[in-house]
Amino acid sequence: DVLTQAAHAVQPALWPSVVGGRRGEEELREYERRQSEGAVAAMRGLLLALGVVMPKTLAPLLDLPAPCCSLCEVLVDFLEQDKPAVPPECAALVQQFLDSLSD
Repeated sequence: DVLTQAAHAVQPALWPSVVGGRRGEEELREYERRQSEGAVAAMRGLLLALGVVMPKTLAPLLDLPAPCCSLCEVLVDFLEQDKPAVPPECAALVQQFLDSLSD
């Protein structure tokens, strides 16, 4: 499929050239930093685009990459189960889900 082909085409450019030594370690740290920032930005952007408001008690999850990635995985599983047809339906389901977590 197109997404898989695009991922394979882009992947070599995204991975640091780990050739050992200090330079490889620095490139790896920089790569991990960019990935972490990207995960946080992507989750924030997704919620913003959907018009979903993160409940105050869950807001700290949006500051850290690991919780953002975990939340994303949970939301994907949740949405695959309900299969919303249009963005407003998706937004409503995500908002209900997040609200239920904060109760």
